[in-house]
Amino acid sequence: MVILLERVEQMLNALEVRGEDYSKFQSGCTAIQKLMEEKSFVFDNAVQIDEKNRARILNILKRLSKLEERAKFSSEIPAHLQKYIAELGD
Repeated sequence: MVILLERVEQMLNALEVRGEDYSKFQSGCTAIQKLMEEKSFVFDNAVQIDEKNRARILNILKRLSKLEERAKFSSEIPAHLQKYIAELGD
């Protein structure tokens, strides 16, 4: 499970970088979703999760929630405006 958590955290780190165009952002979100679906058995079969990993999972869920908000917002903005906004954020 630790390896899976590390991989998801790495993918989230890459997605949280500002300045990416929406297609790359969407592709990254899809990759995380696919990974989580493919590896859901790891969480389903976890008998006990220690406090450290529990905290990591909760943090991942918070980060996913923020990305979901960003994705919703980004999908409503035309591509040329997204690039402008990303450049301003840098």
